[in-house]
Amino acid sequence: MPLSVANGVTAGACYLASVAIGVLANLVLRQGLLSWVPWAAAFALYPAFLSYGGWGGATEGSPPQPAMVVLAAVLGIGVHVLRSLWGFVPDHADGWTYLPLRIGLRIGAGRLLTAAAVWCGLTVLAMAFVGTYVGFEQ
Repeated sequence: MPLSVANGVTAGACYLASVAIGVLANLVLRQGLLSWVPWAAAFALYPAFLSYGGWGGATEGSPPQPAMVVLAAVLGIGVHVLRSLWGFVPDHADGWTYLPLRIGLRIGAGRLLTAAAVWCGLTVLAMAFVGTYVGFEQ
């Protein structure tokens, strides 16, 4: 907590909110169809942490570009799919129904891995484009 607030109060609050979302997601949304929502929300807060973060808490930055926030959320969904692939068999045996598992059962884990990797790669390219031509903060 002290390290997150050392980047500025607003930036620290954004980071701590992303951690709180992760903890809440582990308790409530982990097994259901909305398992991607906390991943998107937590990742959407990272551009705010980076853009609001001041050096040593001395300054406050400006708000992040909305396009960068949306792309970070999209990246969070892709990372969720990639992170969930390894546990498909035991999770299915336990009766879980989260979205990546349902998609994996429909199209196969190999195809889902390929699709998620392409999804994440294209999202990172879009983030690089937005960061280069629009900027990271407003």
